[in-house]
Amino acid sequence: MVSLAGTIASDNANELSRQGYAITQWIGFDVHEIPLYTHHADGGMALGDVAFKMRVGNPKSLNNMEANFLARKAAKGYFLWKPGPDCIARTFKSFTFKPRPLGGTERIDAEPTKGCQWCRERPTPTPPESVAQTPPPAPSAPVLPSFDVLHCAKCPAVFTGENAVNDRRGHTMREHPKPSTVQRRSRRTPVEGSAKES
Repeated sequence: MVSLAGTIASDNANELSRQGYAITQWIGFDVHEIPLYTHHADGGMALGDVAFKMRVGNPKSLNNMEANFLARKAAKGYFLWKPGPDCIARTFKSFTFKPRPLGGTERIDAEPTKGCQWCRERPTPTPPESVAQTPPPAPSAPVLPSFDVLHCAKCPAVFTGENAVNDRRGHTMREHPKPSTVQRRSRRTPVEGSAKES
């Protein structure tokens, strides 16, 4: 774990801690592209959709620009974690700064809250108690695997996994090439009266 308190400006660190990020126990990421999930239905995006991806220079730490970007997006409802129980488990700090008479400011901490404002306002679904427990209906469609399954259109070959699209494309090009569309001129005898006649 890394403490971001010394690597980014204090105003960025304060704003991130207000938005539920653990500044003193920053774990970091494994990749440079980080998804930001929407915590409120907005403009055609459903709750929990990936709104966009953020690219960070060093996955284990943040610089000031990246911290500022995360804080601004969090204020609009886009976080690194999915909405729901994961968000409600996070502590969002609440504090204000009061100016001192001789200069400077004093930080006044208030009671922290759990979860972002959108997840706190959303009612948690509770099953009605009066409804008798009924068995779930039988699935009408077979359960599909979690990976891609693609079939060749011209033979019984099947391709699975993350590279299924590329594997099928390569198979089609190797095993089922398209016939050439170039028209060849036929060798024919010259017609009487043509220019090639000598």
